[in-house]
Amino acid sequence: IDFTIAVWVYFDNVASSRPLVVKETTAGNQREYWLIYDTVSGNKFHFQVDADGTGVTSGQVNSNTFGSPSTGVWYLVIAWHDSVNNTVNIQVNNGGVDSVAYTAGVFNGTSDFRIGSRDNGGTFMDGRSGSIGLWKAVLTAAQRTALYNNRTPLFYQDYQALGLPTPISYWNGDEPSGNLLDKVGSNNLTDTNTVTTADASYAHVALLYDEQLD
Repeated sequence: IDFTIAVWVYFDNVASSRPLVVKETTAGNQREYWLIYDTVSGNKFHFQVDADGTGVTSGQVNSNTFGSPSTGVWYLVIAWHDSVNNTVNIQVNNGGVDSVAYTAGVFNGTSDFRIGSRDNGGTFMDGRSGSIGLWKAVLTAAQRTALYNNRTPLFYQDYQALGLPTPISYWNGDEPSGNLLDKVGSNNLTDTNTVTTADASYAHVALLYDEQLD
């Protein structure tokens, strides 16, 4: 299927790889997709989808056009799978799009949907994230520009006013602590690491959220 992930992120530390949005479990070959900051890929944002859950056949793309992120800066990372044009794609801060051909599809498994952690329990986000959206669609260039909003993250109530397509789920990340609430549907994410608001802006620090999400 077509799907798009958008997330605002801010790193406190980029010495190691950092998970942003992940639906992947290595045990039992339940890998679906993962959007991460990856030191192995040259300190770039990295988006990867898997065909059968094994990690053998996958499509992956790095944010080569944008380059490497720094600490202490907010970034909007948008990644998507286009099932019509058979590509996987990534864009940072409304800049150039990196795209690679990929025709094998995306595995539909049983992994939890996670923000800020991977399934091994040893790789976590070190920083902040918020205004996280998931669509079962490919956003147009104009829609991605509107989502960037001149470098101002959107709460869902603000997002709605722009007439953008309705996401499957959208998490503002403005809760002071506890579970991350879905502003569209019922996909509230469980706080598994005592997450708290990072500052007066809205974003959470050291995000560790997960839930089964189709």
